[in-house]
Amino acid sequence: MAQQEYIKFLRNTEGLTVNAIAKKMGVDWITAKKYADQENWNIEVRPRKKKYPVLEPYIEIIDA
Repeated sequence: MAQQEYIKFLRNTEGLTVNAIAKKMGVDWITAKKYADQENWNIEVRPRKKKYPVLEPYIEIIDA
């Protein structure tokens, strides 16, 4: 996580290009661009929808 934050710092504060960051950090330019452009580090987790193929017609009766 520290490396990602440092790449973002180099891009925003120091004003380095993606290629300069990639050479300085020793990473691929695609990785440097991905971390430099990333705004939100939290991954959105969607709740899973439960499927009951056999019980599907009876779910409302069971819940009642």
